[in-house]
Amino acid sequence: GRIMKAKNIRKQVELGNIVHWKNSNYEVIKDNIGQWLLHSKCNNYYMGVFDENGQLHPKDTGYYVVKN
Repeated sequence: GRIMKAKNIRKQVELGNIVHWKNSNYEVIKDNIGQWLLHSKCNNYYMGVFDENGQLHPKDTGYYVVKN
């Protein structure tokens, strides 16, 4: 599949679509203070999605959109 860029990931989430990473356990969310996080549903763990410049690591692939 096409590699998603950081800008497109943010746009899709803001449009109300679901963005997963690798599989349906990991979902990209924007929290109520504006942080972009990757949420693991199986253990309720959160980690940052983007680097300090708001970008993905160049080798960080596997993001995909599920239309909501």
